[in-house]
Amino acid sequence: MLQKIYSSSNLDMNIQKYHQNIVTLKQLNTLKPTEAMAKLVHFADLGLIKTPEQTETYIPVSHQELVTRIKEAGTKHYNTAPFEEKLEINHRGQQMFGSMTFHHGGSLSNDSSMNRSIGFRNSYDKTLPIGVCGGASVFVCSNLMFTGDIIKMRKHTPNVEEDLDKLIQKLFADVDRRYEESVTSKRVMEEIDFSDTDAGNYFGQLFVNQGILNGAQLKKATTEWFDSQVFTDRNLWSAYNACTEALKSAHPMNALEKYTKLHTFTEEFSIDPYLQMLKEETLPF
Repeated sequence: MLQKIYSSSNLDMNIQKYHQNIVTLKQLNTLKPTEAMAKLVHFADLGLIKTPEQTETYIPVSHQELVTRIKEAGTKHYNTAPFEEKLEINHRGQQMFGSMTFHHGGSLSNDSSMNRSIGFRNSYDKTLPIGVCGGASVFVCSNLMFTGDIIKMRKHTPNVEEDLDKLIQKLFADVDRRYEESVTSKRVMEEIDFSDTDAGNYFGQLFVNQGILNGAQLKKATTEWFDSQVFTDRNLWSAYNACTEALKSAHPMNALEKYTKLHTFTEEFSIDPYLQMLKEETLPF
């Protein structure tokens, strides 16, 4: 009996299973200490974080200045102030991610369940260039939805003020189109039926192959899919919101990228194939 249990083939199988378990544990343990220490703050708190010293080749933009400039431009563009603002920093305040939401439905919205949102980021440790992006926010849960590429400011040079003005002008020149894209994507996702198997495949791709969800976020998305009291329809829109709910824990360093990558992947994975199928069905024989 002992000889059978500890035979070479059984031992090799046990070693293989052991290594598989180690790999799985390593994949699930992707929530870094710095991510766990990210926290929500108020605008006044940003002023308590020391702005880096200016040099001949680097002129920093303070977190507060970036927030103020975007808020002023957004208020002018929409003729109203944002009704919701979220600011998040890492444990030393070196990286910031934020979002502002404008209009709860109203005359500027084609979908009363979707608001217009701006996402932005900044860093003091030179790990990230200033970046901004437009999209939408789901009214019932404040889940964010950012489409397209992040608009980035390449360098903090002596012309930083002029460059920042151009960055914000470029953002608001394109922000309404991005909102309309978000509304259109939402309507298409509501048409795409999703089973539990489809959702599992979708979440798995986002975790294993795309690296958009980490282990904790994968677990959160799965829980949202099965237990959400808001998104109960079994469609892609519910699965997508399970992910955006999970991404609320994303670190300021990569939050904006994760939101935009989620949308790009969802288009390629489900939306584009679905629209292509509809197109082919309408073609004459």
